[in-house]
Amino acid sequence: MREVLFGLISQEYQPSLKANHMRVVINGENWGIYVNSQQFDSIFLTEAFGTSKGIRWKKPANPRGGKGMAYLGDDPVNYRGFYELKTSLDDPRDAWDHYIRMARALAETPVEELAEVMEPYLNVDGALWFLALENVFIDSDGYWVRASDFNFYQDPRGRFHMIAHDNNETFRWP
Repeated sequence: MREVLFGLISQEYQPSLKANHMRVVINGENWGIYVNSQQFDSIFLTEAFGTSKGIRWKKPANPRGGKGMAYLGDDPVNYRGFYELKTSLDDPRDAWDHYIRMARALAETPVEELAEVMEPYLNVDGALWFLALENVFIDSDGYWVRASDFNFYQDPRGRFHMIAHDNNETFRWP
């Protein structure tokens, strides 16, 4: 129920992957009810953003803490164990450079200037909704708690958008 409920609620506030329940029957045997989750792919991007262009990223789950959207220096090699570029690119250097500039701005900007400085890099309103929903629905496996297990999308203009992922650990008490 968790992933489906989170998806239905979060779609009111941000682009969210769809989820529903389905009954699985194999060779006439009922295996039960399972969650059917939409993939973070070009179909989702077209539905959510009106285009399939842009760059998809994933921050894999890390139970020990995942460094969120941390600035780890200017060398893309420092990020490769923590982030996955999900879009195939002939030359991924520009994508990594864009991400590193955004992460540096996030890390080095004084708090009182953060919203203004980040706006060209990050959909700030969307990021705040993303964090609010994770916090309110107690996602014990996401950005708020472990700084991992989420997606983000860089639109063709270069702005990043946070996308919730794997919300089966929401609605839990810490």
